[in-house]
Amino acid sequence: MNKKLVISLALLFFLTLSMAQDNEEDNDQDKRPSWSPGLPERQTTKDLSKPEFKPEIDDELELDMSEFGIKPKSEIDIELPIGSELPVVDEKAAKEEQERLEQERLEQERLEQERLEQERLEQERLEQERLEQERLEQERLEQERLEQERLEQERLEQERLEQERLEQERLEQERLEQERLEQELLEQERLEQERLEQEQATESQDSAEPMDIAPKENETNALSPGNVNSGYTWKITKQAPVEYPVKAAIDNLEGWVDLEVTINAAGEVVSATPVKYSRKGRIFGKPAIQSVNDWLFEPPSNSGINEPQTRIYRIEFNL
Repeated sequence: MNKKLVISLALLFFLTLSMAQDNEEDNDQDKRPSWSPGLPERQTTKDLSKPEFKPEIDDELELDMSEFGIKPKSEIDIELPIGSELPVVDEKAAKEEQERLEQERLEQERLEQERLEQERLEQERLEQERLEQERLEQERLEQERLEQERLEQERLEQERLEQERLEQERLEQERLEQERLEQELLEQERLEQERLEQEQATESQDSAEPMDIAPKENETNALSPGNVNSGYTWKITKQAPVEYPVKAAIDNLEGWVDLEVTINAAGEVVSATPVKYSRKGRIFGKPAIQSVNDWLFEPPSNSGINEPQTRIYRIEFNL
């Protein structure tokens, strides 16, 4: 098929070349001036629309035109191999070949377009994959950040709960310690009351004391040598005022304090020690002691007693 195509193309080329040469010779003849040497004078062309003479022309007559300066048409010589024949141009086959070549060209263009389209789609796919990976990476980082925040919040919450638990334990321990101290205080008060009840041997009535200061009921002398049945009558000759605690007054708090008072032979107070309080009455201990220390009693020496005397007084604080 290729060999036939080459031969056909060569034949077309030679035919085209021959036609171009003929046209060139015709143009040279038309351009030849009428005064050229060897040519007759130029004559006016007759009007052929009204012919007067119609020569008889023999189509087979061959004229030698070389005298007129016209070259005969050159014959085209095609060298063919010995024994070969001039190929016959098959226009249908050439057309089919051209159509086939056109189809191949269109097919190549289509394949090229498909390749370019596939490359474009591949690039878009890769770009989408890259964007998707970036999105997934951002989501992962965001999840990690949220997870860290959640863990941090849990840690802070656990620390807060732990602190609350420790605070509750501390408060519970303080409450238990307070209860224990109160129990111990009650137990001490009970034991002290029992001791005082055992120590009370005699009762005496003192004159009413001003400023809510009164001796405790069933007051007794201390059970010590020289005090038992000493016959001394306790009589206050000087009594100092008692200062009411400011905080107790603000809190509207009342109470009492039992003081163990010891005097010397001259009737002066040598010691005053609290031995019992009312509930929340410890706040009254200090002002009660300060007041009792300034008291004066009738000297026991007037009764012939030269030994210290001890007695319990209850100092009451009422609003």
